[in-house]
Amino acid sequence: MPLQLLVIEDSPLDYEMLVARMALHGVQAAGTRVETAAELHAALDSQPWDLVISDHHLPGFSSSEAFDIVNARPGRPPFIIVSGVMGEEAAVEAMRRGVDDYLIKGRLARLGMAVRNALEASRVRREKAAAEERLRESQQQLANLSTRLQTAIDEERVAIAREIHDDRSEEHTSELQSH
Repeated sequence: MPLQLLVIEDSPLDYEMLVARMALHGVQAAGTRVETAAELHAALDSQPWDLVISDHHLPGFSSSEAFDIVNARPGRPPFIIVSGVMGEEAAVEAMRRGVDDYLIKGRLARLGMAVRNALEASRVRREKAAAEERLRESQQQLANLSTRLQTAIDEERVAIAREIHDDRSEEHTSELQSH
């Protein structure tokens, strides 16, 4: 089944080249191209995406803004920047913020590997989040059990105290009657 690929790119030619290069690297993708923040929001609302690839510099829009939009979504897909105009410092900052990879448009030899690595990192993030959720649920169950156990212990103490009190009262009443 082909990857559901969302590409943020203002050049139709660059988009076609990117999809063709992915196919050459053994990555089959059914892609959709968007150019604006509004189109990106609409595309993200329309379906789940396996991968987002963004150009860095678009008219009135940047990969940083696109990443913020995608990253704000629950279960965000992997995000790769493919650009010819992004400087090294900006690329490092993007990776520090959570972008999965950065490639230069003119040099896409690593594209297949970058896509596979990003997809694997995304799978690991999802599994980690699921494991953390299961841990939170287990901790909550343990807290609930602990509360129920403490309540049962407290109720048993009260019952024992009543029995002791009742027994002493009966003894005291018997002593008074025998005198």
